Amino acid sequence: MTLLTNNSKPLTPAEITGLVIEPVLERAVTASAANVIPFSTNELRIPIVTDGSAAWVAEGAEIPVDEPVLFEVVLTPRKLAVLVPLSNELIADANGDVTRRVGEAVARAIARKLDAAFFAATTPVNGMKALGAQTGTLTATSDLVNLDVFVEAISDLAAHGNQASTIVVSPATFKVLATLKVSAGSNAGLLQPTATLSTPLQIAGLPVVVTSALADDVAYVVDSSRIIVGLRTSDVQLAVDSSVYFSSDRAALRATLRVGSAFPDPTAIVRITLT
Repeated sequence: MTLLTNNSKPLTPAEITGLVIEPVLERAVTASAANVIPFSTNELRIPIVTDGSAAWVAEGAEIPVDEPVLFEVVLTPRKLAVLVPLSNELIADANGDVTRRVGEAVARAIARKLDAAFFAATTPVNGMKALGAQTGTLTATSDLVNLDVFVEAISDLAAHGNQASTIVVSPATFKVLATLKVSAGSNAGLLQPTATLSTPLQIAGLPVVVTSALADDVAYVVDSSRIIVGLRTSDVQLAVDSSVYFSSDRAALRATLRVGSAFPDPTAIVRITLT
């Protein structure tokens, strides 16, 4: 495995994409709740345009001027890193594509950390902005005896010009939803899972995605197109050094990337407090 050498040449951008970027985005629930934008500059500048107003006018009459408001949100990426020690015996004895397996392990670690930061109640030190730390979001409360709160959330988003795309819940909340019955004494589930969809449950046509990074007392309904996650692809790194753990006959694999988040419209988020 040429990756695991002390002086191996740097991986190509295509190899980095296949080993780190794509697997992370496949595993991170964050990618289902946000619009992921790759970029290569120091900052990601996101233009935000508020729509102007159209008007009915008589033939030949002056058309009133109503200019849209343009501003920008600046996203500054933060460094996310993982260091994984690997036994040289394990590497030597492994069957199959070791590079791919190592990449998968790194991707899982990064995806977990990315989700933990994004869905946190407060922004981590040196971390990306957290969904739970945003102010001005729409709110709702439910004891989950039925699904009404999710329908209300979809309606609230629409009333503010947004379109609900994703429901995010914790594993415990998912269990509650999946075991709701159509009526008292019935064994029929209120939600019927389908094997043809990428998510096992849908509510009002929206996919329900599950993450252990989310607390059990909160759920979200979001318009993912209005939540931005910027991934700086120009400096994603994957490197291996066989000397750092020389005395224990291990190699060290280090992966780093820079990612940030921005929430230009808090009304694209409904935070549901579960009681």
